[in-house]
Amino acid sequence: SLANTLVGLGQLAAAQERSSSSSSSSANPATSSRSSTGNVRVGMTGCVGGSDALGEFARAQLQAAGVDVVAAGPTSNATGVVMVFTTPDAQRSFLSSFSSEDSLHMSQQLQDATASARLLLIEGYMWETQGAADAIPALVRHARSVGTLVALTAGDVGVVERHGSKVLEAIAAGVDIWFGNEAEAAALVQHLHAQQAHQQAQAALEQQQQQGAMSPDYLEDEEQDFTVLQLE
Repeated sequence: SLANTLVGLGQLAAAQERSSSSSSSSANPATSSRSSTGNVRVGMTGCVGGSDALGEFARAQLQAAGVDVVAAGPTSNATGVVMVFTTPDAQRSFLSSFSSEDSLHMSQQLQDATASARLLLIEGYMWETQGAADAIPALVRHARSVGTLVALTAGDVGVVERHGSKVLEAIAAGVDIWFGNEAEAAALVQHLHAQQAHQQAQAALEQQQQQGAMSPDYLEDEEQDFTVLQLE
């Protein structure tokens, strides 16, 4: 769906550019000095197709629609495929097959594209890609450092449940807008509460250790109580 949206934006930008060029050519010199900075340029990065015929077709179709393809990692030999199953009530299920060679990293081309963009939209499903756990937070920090607005989508509930801690890290790094529904937001809040509880427990433990309040006997008693609790 994201690719479809980008194609639509690319086609809209191309139509806008044609309209602007037509208006400029028919206008008199006094009114034809219109700046083209208002035109929208659309780019897509990630593991966009492999080196096979299917990957070449996908990239060619995107470029023909006005979407620039920016490399964000080495191109694998095989193109990943996603099958979409839609029920009569419009509920969708996905069966995905990703190439094991696909990976995401901070390429110089990706950094340059981010610096020239006004908005960086990161698709939540990218968390499932190898290398994304390090690359996405780094990309968010880079975008913030060059003044680019950052938006991040949730993907789905499963993505948030599997990668919630990294999603929170990316948000803390400087995500301006996070898109998610009620279930996805609830899953993220659960990760946030767990993270906060862990931080509070760790801080309390460090404080007790600094104060010398935890004697060896106390630690032994606590360990025994914990073992009994686990067995029950």
